[in-house]
Amino acid sequence: MKAKAPKRILSICIPTCNREAKLDRLLSNISAEIAGMHQAVEVCISDNGSTDGTGKVIARWARKLPLSSHRNPRNMGYDINALRALQLARGEFAMYIGDDDGFVPGSLAMLVHGLGAIRGREAGAVYLNHFVGRGALTDFGFKGIRIFEKGSRDCPPLNICFGGSVCLRTSYAARVMEKISVEKGEMRKDEPDPLLLYDFVHSYLFLECINESGSFAIVPEPVVSVIAGGASLSTETWFYIDLVFSLYYLQVRKFYPWAADSTFDSSAGVARHILRRYFGASYAIIGRPGLQRLFDMNLAVHKDILELEGKRWLISLLSLLERMRRAGILTLPLIAAARLYVHVTGNRDFVGGQNDTLNKPKSQIDGLLRRVEAARKISSVFKVGR
Repeated sequence: MKAKAPKRILSICIPTCNREAKLDRLLSNISAEIAGMHQAVEVCISDNGSTDGTGKVIARWARKLPLSSHRNPRNMGYDINALRALQLARGEFAMYIGDDDGFVPGSLAMLVHGLGAIRGREAGAVYLNHFVGRGALTDFGFKGIRIFEKGSRDCPPLNICFGGSVCLRTSYAARVMEKISVEKGEMRKDEPDPLLLYDFVHSYLFLECINESGSFAIVPEPVVSVIAGGASLSTETWFYIDLVFSLYYLQVRKFYPWAADSTFDSSAGVARHILRRYFGASYAIIGRPGLQRLFDMNLAVHKDILELEGKRWLISLLSLLERMRRAGILTLPLIAAARLYVHVTGNRDFVGGQNDTLNKPKSQIDGLLRRVEAARKISSVFKVGR
């Protein structure tokens, strides 16, 4: 009787769309790192209806790598495409990596060895540290893969929203995916908020897999190298992204109170972070009345976060500052502070006034505002302690 082949340890899931050169670079990187591990590792690519040469890149690498792929007939958005890539996975674990990133040299072998060491232990998900700029994003203070119980006080804050940091045990991910459906081209979740963590399905899967298993692991050594360049953002795009991440943080705090998240710079404290963002946004909005709706909504979400944190004194302070801003009392002090900041730091990013061409269409901004308003209403009445 022919022996059954052992299950692959890791599936590398890559959602992609119209990035043939970057995808080709990543697959070349994987090819170098996967040497000797073709039986343990596979590559799963979901092409989100690319119109460039992405299909040809995938076909060429399929002859060299253990690779499976899927192509959506059209661009269906990140969430659905990321889910399609995960559905291809046949490994015991599946990780996401951005098509414009890569693996730190030697890290893939290290990761496979670490995952093999916890195959028989309960860990619904694994957080992978990543290399940004000149070093690791987070200094965990320990080496080697380590398992933590859900809500453990020993667990350091994690940058949960970063796609390359998410690795899931596929048996738990399969259960979570049963709660996800696609209706009229939009992903919905069987949750009090059906759009919970919209555009962050990897974060939703990560947190829900931990809910299912009760524990997770951390790989402290950098695995994913963030190669994508940090291009300067227009002020409009900055406001949009800031609101997205504010809502994201609110939802994590509300629906996953056990999760320690570093999105709001936990080392400096949520209060300090929100005050810094308020003053930066207050300066940026001078002379830009079209950004008022984004500004107001972000302020409302920040107050929701502070309410959860029990910092009502800061809510009162923000309300006072906002009355002063609207009366024009803060305008000159903000301009003077911004000029001093540039003079001292030499950093003109954001306060220097980038190109203000709107990078997000009005329909997308309107959609975000509607989504945030609905999420705030749900969040205000739903109490959870999962």
